[in-house]
Amino acid sequence: TRNLLQALFIGLFVGLGLAFLRDQLDDSLRTKAEVERAVRDIPTFALVPYDTTSGDERHPKLSTLTAPMSATAEAYRGLRTAIQYAGLSQPIKVMQVTSASAAEAKTTTLSNLAMAFALSGKRVAVMDCDLRKPKLHRFMQVDGTKGFTTVVLGDLPLEQAMQTSPLHPNVDVLPAGYLPPNPSELLNHERTSRIIESLAERYSMVFIDCPPVLPVTDALVISRNVDATLFVTMANKTSRRAAKRAAEMLRQVGAPLLATVITGAADRDTYVSLYEYYGYVQRSNIPVIGRFIKRNRSDIPTATQDMLPQADEVDEVDEVPGGSETEAEST
Repeated sequence: TRNLLQALFIGLFVGLGLAFLRDQLDDSLRTKAEVERAVRDIPTFALVPYDTTSGDERHPKLSTLTAPMSATAEAYRGLRTAIQYAGLSQPIKVMQVTSASAAEAKTTTLSNLAMAFALSGKRVAVMDCDLRKPKLHRFMQVDGTKGFTTVVLGDLPLEQAMQTSPLHPNVDVLPAGYLPPNPSELLNHERTSRIIESLAERYSMVFIDCPPVLPVTDALVISRNVDATLFVTMANKTSRRAAKRAAEMLRQVGAPLLATVITGAADRDTYVSLYEYYGYVQRSNIPVIGRFIKRNRSDIPTATQDMLPQADEVDEVDEVPGGSETEAEST
């Protein structure tokens, strides 16, 4: 009995010590508070839960289209709303999306955010300025061989280089085009500024996909042409040191840092549980128990997508019967 108790206490303390050591050695950001401390007072606009339906790298899928009732899609809609409210005090027309390092769902965030704006009726342009590892054309399903570089070099006018995404008619895409040998110098060219200004005049929102901040200076160069910078981090992957250094580099060049977005956030840190309560997500964290638990659903059927009015089919509001125009507007 004595040996058993001693082994129990020794095992307990050794386990606690290893857990504490692992926590000290793990420099990755896990919570919203840790991210905001690392980047110093930049607010977090969205915590996007991990999406299992996003597809692979070669064939990515947008949750705002494939799973519009999911908590992930709702997180992007919440991000859209936060950006719209932030634009009330200072207009936001051009926004760059970047991150500290690679593989932090930067392009995924930009594509879903642009699609969320397009679904709300906005005319959106997305521009791929990641001239080293472009991926935006895969998300938007357009030809990536003609785009930004062909316009800057004068081989193609901007109107011909823009491609409407087959995913939504409100989204026009300017892919990266052929990869240049000098991306930073090309992005720093005066023609790049004119392209961005031209897109800002034609569209409600312009989203620019930029490379990560730490490996190359491309995002810092583009920051002088944008109204806001969205900084993307990934839970349990982005290190505290990398996020802090990337934010410092953006501040040094005067980048208009607007907010951060945490991707791959744990369900407990988001509103997934609340979303499940309202019946949008029918799943349980414990699959075996979830089979025996029935959620109360609404007795009103859900409308299908073809039953909903499209953006170009919205009619004018009829005058309220029996009242004047002023009364109708008040109603």
